[in-house]
Amino acid sequence: MRLKMVLLGVLGAVLLLVAGLGVALVTLDFGRFAGPVAAQVERVTGRALAFEGEVSLRLLPRPSLSLRDVVLANAPGGSRPQMLRIGRLEAELELWPLVVQRRLHIVRLVARDADLLLERDGEGRGNWEMGAAEGTAAPAPVPAGKASVVRSGAGGLPLVDKMELLNVAVGWRDARAGGETRHVLLRELRLSTRSGERISVSGALVHREQVVGFTGEVDLPGGGGGGGAVVANASVTLPGAVVKLAGGIADARAGKGLDLSITGEAEPVSALEELLGVDLPSLRLELAARVQGDLDGALRAAELKLKLGGSELSGTGAVDLSGARPKVTAELESARLDLVEAWPEAGREGEAASGAASAPVAGERRVFPAEAFELGALGALDADVGLRVARLVLPGPGGKPVEVEQVVLRLVLADRDLALRPFGFVLAGSHVAGDARVNGRVAPPAMVLDVAAQQADVGRLLALAGVALPVTAKGDLVLALRGAGASPRALAAALDGSASLVVGQGVLKGDFVENLGLGALRQAVPQLQRLAESRLNCAIARFDVAKGVATARLIAADAGDLSLVGTGTVNLGTEAIALDLAPRLKLAVGGISGGVSVPVQVRGTLLEPAVSVVGGRVAPRGNPLAGLGRIILDPGASAANPCGGLGEVRPAAPVPHAPGLGDVLRLLPR
Repeated sequence: MRLKMVLLGVLGAVLLLVAGLGVALVTLDFGRFAGPVAAQVERVTGRALAFEGEVSLRLLPRPSLSLRDVVLANAPGGSRPQMLRIGRLEAELELWPLVVQRRLHIVRLVARDADLLLERDGEGRGNWEMGAAEGTAAPAPVPAGKASVVRSGAGGLPLVDKMELLNVAVGWRDARAGGETRHVLLRELRLSTRSGERISVSGALVHREQVVGFTGEVDLPGGGGGGGAVVANASVTLPGAVVKLAGGIADARAGKGLDLSITGEAEPVSALEELLGVDLPSLRLELAARVQGDLDGALRAAELKLKLGGSELSGTGAVDLSGARPKVTAELESARLDLVEAWPEAGREGEAASGAASAPVAGERRVFPAEAFELGALGALDADVGLRVARLVLPGPGGKPVEVEQVVLRLVLADRDLALRPFGFVLAGSHVAGDARVNGRVAPPAMVLDVAAQQADVGRLLALAGVALPVTAKGDLVLALRGAGASPRALAAALDGSASLVVGQGVLKGDFVENLGLGALRQAVPQLQRLAESRLNCAIARFDVAKGVATARLIAADAGDLSLVGTGTVNLGTEAIALDLAPRLKLAVGGISGGVSVPVQVRGTLLEPAVSVVGGRVAPRGNPLAGLGRIILDPGASAANPCGGLGEVRPAAPVPHAPGLGDVLRLLPR
């Protein structure tokens, strides 16, 4: 009997408890939690949280709270009042903590149809940088025992076990970069946020109508307060590509101690064109790097390896974010770097430009364009980058690839002052080295260029530049130029300095006579008709450049049957040529020993030079010499060598080794 009464008593107590819970849930005003929750959020973030829409409750199968139009205020001075607006927010709650402990423990939180704006203001501050505003007092404590007291997890916010974000539009805006807003759609994001446990993350976003998926696992620090180590393992799936990340950060709250390994591959990389909005080559891409450092300080990239088609690049790099501008440092090397393969558009543009140069075009045609230099990007960062490339393939004239070997350079950028000091490479068998500098801090921008080429193959270099001169010889080229200008044309018109070319022994092909405008002599002089080539003894051209005008200090050449001297100017500003040449044939003409000199003028422009004989006219039939105009008898032409003391340019013995960077740099004026 006593046992029966005990059981009935226990059953009655349970029924009373259930009834009490039911009454509590029915009579509980969930709207009373809105104020305390909003106050907690504002205390932690410094932003006002508002519940503008309907608030509803569902008891079964689990207490669920549904809110519409939840709004989080933007940072002061933001481009719009709201940083975040959530169309619908649903929360499934733990019953026992809510009724007994007055603590919000959210089992599942779902946000749908949200609009999030991330932006930086004109001073670079992000609206996601939150915290209670200075001078703002903490919310007054609510008296104990009141129903509105809400116990919470770390950071003063409710505990949340699982979270889902569905159909969230994320915008990005930077006031320093023009203020244009770019958007991406977060189609779904699912994660578990129970502290102290490994959580899984999965989701997908849409950008430029391309889907990017991601999955991963994260080990959060105990307590969920954001401090301590975070370990992650994630995979991102892009159109035709996969990127994997593994590692973590020692102190997530402080952003210290990042150690992350990154690998990626794309087959082909052109599958990413729509996503990135740029033209990409149809090549396989492989990428690997290990990134270490602090998020607000220096980040180092070690074990860096990049393969794109037949090109590869490896080395180390770093980004220092602690200064006024990010500073990039790197030491990179490559066995082969093919920019024609990696950037096919550049070759097609070069071919189109070459075709345009040869086609008739109405209006003024110039070598140096008048469009202003665009140097704004020089102020975005500082840099100190060293690069070594065994073979570099570049687009050349007419779209033909040009191979450059043994490339060595150091690029230093400091506060809009860009320098290549030094650089060196081998082009067409010619060793080239020098220094270059563009100072964008001054207006107009200033340029310095010092270039030296030792034992340069003159014929091959001229052919690469699109100049067909029938010569096989080697020489030394030295350029020392300085100037300032807002455009290439203005810069050319302001150049000062010097340029010289000293060529040693070589061979001139027979058609050099026609190139000098003396083709009529082939009919008049039997020796020239049989001439196939001539030995070149020497050649020299020295120009002084002042305010964009290059004045010939000496133009001279000597070959077996021909010598040449000349004077004149080349105006780099107007691109007008005014050179007077005097080719001297070392032949006996009409029984007169010595030779003849035929004055030749080179006029026109750099783009369209014109060679003509002084006083020349149409030759009467049977008298080819009449077409040569003013022929001057030159008794000393057979013996004179206008190069004078240029014997030193002829190497007495083979060069014992290939010139290095230091050897070539010694040619430069200092």
